Amino acid sequence: IGDAKPALVRVEAAASVAEGELGARLRNMVARVKEVELGLRADPSKFGDVQRLFTYYLPATADLLVARGAVAGSGDAARLTEIDAMIGKLDLAYTDFASRLRGHDARSLEIDLRLLDQSLDDEFAHKTKG
Repeated sequence: IGDAKPALVRVEAAASVAEGELGARLRNMVARVKEVELGLRADPSKFGDVQRLFTYYLPATADLLVARGAVAGSGDAARLTEIDAMIGKLDLAYTDFASRLRGHDARSLEIDLRLLDQSLDDEFAHKTKG
């Protein structure tokens, strides 16, 4: 967790200035990381359930935000949309990790919501290709 702190600081900084949907997603992600940290203090044995959040997703989010800043400056709207969609998926992943510490009922709901979201994404992607 300590190794991921610099990435969390970068995501918190972005969350403090971002507006709209992006800001809401980033603030949720920060809140979920803090929720996971608190949960691990209560039960450190669950670290294996959420390790990937700290070793992969949090640093990747911080790097993605740096890339987003560069893309926003270049005016590449398609790439910006792609990055924002990935941030949305990461937001779901962060929520899922937090739910793992709360119990299976919350996790089951999050999984159901994610599967529904993916199904809808596939449905609309199919219609836009035709």
